[in-house]
Order: sequence, then structure tokens, then C-alpha cells
Amino acid sequence: MSRLPRTAPALPPRVRRLILALVAFTTITGVAGTALSPYLLVEHPLVLLGLNPISRHLVLVANRVELWEALIVGSARRTLNFLATYGVGALYGHALITFFEKRGRWAKKIVNTLEAVYARLGILLVILAPFYSVAALAGIARLRFRLFVIAILPGQVAFAFVWLYFGNAVETWTDPIIDWLAKHVAEATAVAIALVVAQQLYARYRKRRKDQSEPDLPL
Repeated sequence: MSRLPRTAPALPPRVRRLILALVAFTTITGVAGTALSPYLLVEHPLVLLGLNPISRHLVLVANRVELWEALIVGSARRTLNFLATYGVGALYGHALITFFEKRGRWAKKIVNTLEAVYARLGILLVILAPFYSVAALAGIARLRFRLFVIAILPGQVAFAFVWLYFGNAVETWTDPIIDWLAKHVAEATAVAIALVVAQQLYARYRKRRKDQSEPDLPL
């Protein structure tokens, strides 16, 4: 089975800091977008896409903003997420693959299969399958940054377009939801914030338990 290079030159400290800053930015803004999603959906739908352009948000804002605006904001913000994932791959290198291989038999099988496919197809896989796992592999393989951006952009534009188109197609179902949220925006936002806080606390609790038995990836 083909494998990606197991060693690569260490990244300069400035690049490492930029990657960590981008990861922090995308993570924090994504969580904030989810927590404030009811309010932002009603009052500032483009801001919602700028913070967290996941599929359900694209569907819900589809008939509230111009298509070209949503495409630009949604695609650009999703591209930032993929750049962060690419950066994580470049930062940790093959240690990231080893880390996921230890998560279980199926995880190891999936990771090894993706690694082998990427080793054969390279940038073509990034174009055809613009997924986060592929972005990480591109970073591990140290695909040139400009090539990665060029390869990943079409997939993000297509992703945003498909979900926006779907959102316009189902507006008769989503409009009543948005109308209800507009009437109860404060209550809905408070519930969303509470759920996000609870989810984050639970995730931290699980991470602490795992850290006791499994070492984390070193920086």
C-alpha cells in the first residue's frame, strides 16, 4: 500500500503560530455562530455564514440574502476551515495519521485507505473529494499552499451552491421556522447558547478522561 512521506522539514515558528491562530479563529467563530444562530439568522444572516457556514445555515439563509453574497461569504469562510485543517496536517505530519490509526480498527482502515488513495492521486483527490480528511492529508504531504487553495475552492463553491439551491427549494418549510424564531429570538438564542455551553463542557470532560489514557499530539 502506498504511503505518504513519514518525515518532513519542520515548519518555521512564524508559520506554526499562524496555523494555531487560524485553528483558534475558525473554532471560536464556529462555536459562536452556532450559539448565536437564532439571533443571527433573523437579524444578520450573512454574519451567520461568516461565522459558521455549515449546511443547515446555508439552507436557512438561502431566501434571506442574495445568492452571490451567500456564495462568496459561505465559500470563503468554508475555505478558511479547510486551510486550518491543511495547516494541522502540515504541523503534525505523519504523526496525525498514527494518532488516528490508534483510534480503532475501522479508523485505521479508513485512514490507511485514504492515505493510499492520496498517495496515488495527489491534488486530483483534493479537487474531486474536498473533505476535511483529504485537506489534512494534503497538509501532511506538504502540497504547495497555492495549489491547495486553487484545488479546494471549486468544491467549496459547489458545496455552498447546492445547499443554497436546496434552501430556496424548501423555503415553504423553512419560512415558518424563521418566522417563529423571529417572534421568540431571545428565548431561542438563550437555549442555543445553553446547549452549546453544555456540549463544550461535555467535550472537555471527555477529552480529560481520554488524556488520562492516551497522550495528545505534541506541538
